[in-house]
Amino acid sequence: MVAGEVRLLAEESGTAAASISTLIADIQRTSADAVRVVDEQARGAFERIAIGTGTLRTALDEVGAFATANVASTERMAGASTAATQSVQQLSSTAEQLRGVAARFRAGAGAERGHRHRRGVDRVGAWLSDP
Repeated sequence: MVAGEVRLLAEESGTAAASISTLIADIQRTSADAVRVVDEQARGAFERIAIGTGTLRTALDEVGAFATANVASTERMAGASTAATQSVQQLSSTAEQLRGVAARFRAGAGAERGHRHRRGVDRVGAWLSDP
């Protein structure tokens, strides 16, 4: 009877060992699948990060180009504004000179009118006094 129990225990040990071996193989296969899935997801995440970084870099390059163009445009506008200011100053100076010339003409014309008026009065006086 003891030998039968030993044999039964040996068979159960063999069955348990086979079951443990199957469990270990299943765990190894599941672990390998998990590692593969995590690796694939990590690669996918890194690829998306790389694409996102490239897109961001392209966008930043475009913003930089736009900013450079904006600076150039602003500089051109500043140059045009300076030129316009100089033109206005020149026109103002020319207008001031023209006002001075016009004032001299008015002063000269007034003096001429006064001189002609006196000559006319003198003639009328001479005509009235001439018998």
